[in-house]
Amino acid sequence: MYLSIEEFNNIYDIPDLYNFEKPYIIRGGCKNMTIFNDHSVISSVYNMFEDVKVDVEIYNSKEDMMNTKYSYTRENVFTDIYHHIMNDKYPYIYIAEFDVCNINPIMTKFKNDIDDTRYMEEALMFFGNNSYSGCHVHMSNDYILNQIYGKKIVYLFDYYDNKELKKGLKSNFITENFFHLDHNKLKVYKVEVNEGDCLTIPPWWWHAVKSDGIAFTITKTYMRSDMNYLTKYAKK
Repeated sequence: MYLSIEEFNNIYDIPDLYNFEKPYIIRGGCKNMTIFNDHSVISSVYNMFEDVKVDVEIYNSKEDMMNTKYSYTRENVFTDIYHHIMNDKYPYIYIAEFDVCNINPIMTKFKNDIDDTRYMEEALMFFGNNSYSGCHVHMSNDYILNQIYGKKIVYLFDYYDNKELKKGLKSNFITENFFHLDHNKLKVYKVEVNEGDCLTIPPWWWHAVKSDGIAFTITKTYMRSDMNYLTKYAKK
């Protein structure tokens, strides 16, 4: 039913390290981060972000979350919403795309090898419980999803592999609820990203994400030196 994604055990083994051409799963690919040396990863996350003010999305239902239709956003101190998320209380709170790149004491915990070889632009925190990210696409940069705690299931497909899916008012999201579609009729990769794994996501690859329970992720973005993909997709 789903396409099989290529698996590696080392980020340096992928064939397109400096300009991603397709998604790959690297098993244990972020285990070299020092956060994994701590006795309890989730306790360390709590202690690191304790007094940090973060932007959060507020949802009235998980259905709305599947379509990234939040009711509103607000700023909270991390400790004020931590237990709310851990207990999956209503209204549902999701921390998505909060950049921690410039919080130096924190970033040292999430440094991995590729940061020494490629220019990192952002390090985006995602934290939720049975959370969803609607099906969307990035138009630039290479992304690496680093699963720090818990597990996520990611669905991916090339921009033109499922042309019947329509873009919404926000052109980088589809109009349909991807999680309710018949995936048997689509050409889609499905990958389980476990704690310590990382997943590469090139630009112009649609993806939708759900977490299996509590999940904490740091997704890093890296500049590309090769922009030929823009020509490739403009021609189609």
